[in-house]
Amino acid sequence: MGGLGLLISVMLAARAMEFEQDATPRRRILAHWLPIVAAVLLATVLGYGEMGVAMIFGTSVALLSVVSGFVVMAGPLMDVPTQARRLWPFLPVLATLVFVLGLRGTLGMFEAVALVCQGLLVFLLWASVKYSSPQPQPAPPTRGLQIVGLVAAVALAAVGAWAATRGAHALSQVDIRYPATVIAATLLSIALALPMVSSGVQTASEGRTAIAIGAQVGIVMLNFTVLLPATVLLRLVVKYLTTVPTTSPTTRIEIAPFLYTRLSWRIDAVALLILSLLLVPIAEGKFRLDRRLGGWLIFAYCVYLMATLVVGAGGM
Repeated sequence: MGGLGLLISVMLAARAMEFEQDATPRRRILAHWLPIVAAVLLATVLGYGEMGVAMIFGTSVALLSVVSGFVVMAGPLMDVPTQARRLWPFLPVLATLVFVLGLRGTLGMFEAVALVCQGLLVFLLWASVKYSSPQPQPAPPTRGLQIVGLVAAVALAAVGAWAATRGAHALSQVDIRYPATVIAATLLSIALALPMVSSGVQTASEGRTAIAIGAQVGIVMLNFTVLLPATVLLRLVVKYLTTVPTTSPTTRIEIAPFLYTRLSWRIDAVALLILSLLLVPIAEGKFRLDRRLGGWLIFAYCVYLMATLVVGAGGM
């Protein structure tokens, strides 16, 4: 039921924003990303920070693989716009940093600052991108209705995350074959990412595949330059506020950094790096994102799911 709530929350946010005819992916990104933010941050506040991190990685891998695969099935990416050629090749740099940070085995203040610095570079690139509007844009929907719809979607995502995280944790306590982080990286992540298939397929069928793919790349960048550092910092704050000194009130409280789970590093970070490297030749026009490659991306996500389940169940 929690996973279903997450799925409906993203669909509600997309419906509220009404971005189907936009010539830029910005509102599309906002609609699909805010429910992810709500789910991850609430899981962290509830004490399930590892599940929040697993959802960040899981949704990112899903967006770059299975979601992109179904989108290009509806409409191949025939021409990469100039804006994407400047922005997409930066994703492998970010993915490499995420992988290298795993060598420390933890996610603490240093890792959060490093990711935020990368986020500043992404913001500078993003701000320099000017999207052209080749066709007249429809009148924007009522802003008040947008705000109400987004607030309702975020609230529903928070409720869904509360139910899903508690349910996944309870299941992991009963049966060790289903670790909570594995459930978050698979079931909950695909629930958050799946609505982008329906909206992306509609856009791709109209010949605007670059808008849908660009939105997915943008969400992945936001996941690791904004949401992951925010999750790490929020976890440190929650631990600090809930930790009671054992000797005296003046005793300095030492908060252990976030554990960068081996599942996220061995499977998710590697998959993210491979998928992001694929965007470089695509952005340069040397490789076409067509239906054949879309099928391989869907197959790759199936392999990713199997590897996650095997590694997670084995406790590796």
